[in-house]
Amino acid sequence: MKKPVTLEVHPGNTQCRLYLWPTHMRPDQHPRDLWPNYGHLAKEVGLLDSNLQIVCLDHALRPWAEDIAGCMPHDRFRGRDTRRGLQPNFWRTGMNTILAGTNHFIDETAALRYYLPYYGGNYRDARFAVENKIKEGEIVIGQPQCGTDEILLVNQQEGRYFIERPL
Repeated sequence: MKKPVTLEVHPGNTQCRLYLWPTHMRPDQHPRDLWPNYGHLAKEVGLLDSNLQIVCLDHALRPWAEDIAGCMPHDRFRGRDTRRGLQPNFWRTGMNTILAGTNHFIDETAALRYYLPYYGGNYRDARFAVENKIKEGEIVIGQPQCGTDEILLVNQQEGRYFIERPL
């Protein structure tokens, strides 16, 4: 039996945890929506350091270490879990694509809304952080460049752009 799974890169202050969820998440669905009722179903399968390099990774995911390293917080990948373990096409969706989150936001208000929870709801601190991130180029306001075979998507809940790429 093939079970749908989603690998999520969960942000932290100095590291990102990797969680495997026993379901496919929609691009507009956020893991924090699932935590209250279903957080116990998520399995921690790895850890990325502040440079987004792998610190530790579940044995079943090691073949995809190169794809996982460098992933941005909130990136999610869909796949299938079988009795024999994760399928070799773990990163493929039904259309053989990968959905990658970007550091591009539709506007500064969306970026502020996105980062506000990370600063405990403190508007002043979040605004200062967002302005600095924009100045330093860590986040960008506006659409990212897309290749001819890529599709630009917007997660309206986050106000952030995603790019769907073929494998």
